[in-house]
Amino acid sequence: MKMHKYEYKSKLGACYFLALALAGAYLGIANIISDFFGCVSLIIVAGFYFRSVPHMWKDSMDGLALITIGSVLLWLLAFNDLLCVGTGTVKQLTPTLTLMPFSLVNILLMR
Repeated sequence: MKMHKYEYKSKLGACYFLALALAGAYLGIANIISDFFGCVSLIIVAGFYFRSVPHMWKDSMDGLALITIGSVLLWLLAFNDLLCVGTGTVKQLTPTLTLMPFSLVNILLMR
């Protein structure tokens, strides 16, 4: 069975975003008491990543669309946290800011 030229990208992307979804869900659940809105939003982003894994495994474009939606939501949340850091209301690294750079792999998966 010969792999399609880009099929390895989809399989690797599915594994990567499964790990990112697990990290997002863990960070969202672990910090839910301190920041309810931010953590629930992070769990929703993790849900988009979880939902994309089966589609990515089957090399479907739907998976890439779900990853893009999740990444856009993650970047909107991170932008909000960056504004809070800039104004001085947040003095620590938030879970959203921690996961933000890892969502850039989405750019590499686009064909």
